This record gives sequence, C-alpha cells and structure tokens, in this order.
Amino acid sequence: MTAQATKIVLLCVTVLAAVVIFILSQARFLMVTGTSMEPTITQNDIVVMLPVNSDKLRPGDIIVYRHEVDGKIYKIMHRVIEINEKSLVTKGDALSTVDKYRVRPDDVIGVVVLKIPYVGWFVRFMNTIWGYVLFILMPSTALIIFEIRQIWREIKCKN
Repeated sequence: MTAQATKIVLLCVTVLAAVVIFILSQARFLMVTGTSMEPTITQNDIVVMLPVNSDKLRPGDIIVYRHEVDGKIYKIMHRVIEINEKSLVTKGDALSTVDKYRVRPDDVIGVVVLKIPYVGWFVRFMNTIWGYVLFILMPSTALIIFEIRQIWREIKCKN
C-alpha cells in the first residue's frame, strides 16, 4: 500500500471512530437558525449538544429546550441565567431582557458542549441549487467521465 493510500485509510478510520464516539455519547448536531445567541453562537455555526439531567445545569450553561408557540413546539437555544426550584430563567445573549416564560426541567433537551463555526453556512449553501451543482453534480460528473476514460484506455490497450 502506498503512503497516500495509508493516509486515506487512516483518515477514514479516524472519521469513522469519531462518528461512532458521537453516536455512543448521544451527541447531536444542531443547526442554528436564529440570532438570539449572537455573538456567542451565530447562524453560521453548528452546535453539538449532549443530553443532560436538569440537576446538573448551572447558570451560564447554554441549553436547548422545547418551547411551545401558537401550538407548535420549537427547539430554543438560550443561556441559563437563574435556576429556581421548579424552573429555569433563560435569556438569549443578544436580547436585552430575560425570557418572559420559565423553562421546566422536563423541557430541557440538552446542553451545548461545542460550537463548530461556519459549518452551518456550508450546510445551508449545500441545500441550494448552486450548492447541489457545485458539490454533488460536478464532482460526480467528473468522476464518471474519469472512469469512462479509464475504461476506454483499457479497451484500446487490449486491441
């Protein structure tokens, strides 16, 4: 095996190991859709969230929780400001006041443990027609053309 092939295999094994670790740890990736946590977390970021028991939460933690608005449930990401016996007081970093509602411990989905900058922008771009063409259609077309040329050369060499 060549040195380059060894590097590729090592990279694939590393990525696979990272994926398995994240799956076993119950980590979840979340796209950021709002601006209430800027500048700490922006719409260009993806965050990694881990499930957490509400008794482990501390003021300053950034949590993801369920919140109902007009009969629809949303996932909200805000910072814990205060912890009471039966609820959490939360606030977005970009907002001037705390949230008018209180978060019940049962509504907490998890705590943010990692921010991956700019990946959210890339994922959003991939969901556009230009992203599809640039990152899916063009490389796959180039690969198909390359393989057809390889097959054609092999056929010509045999004749």
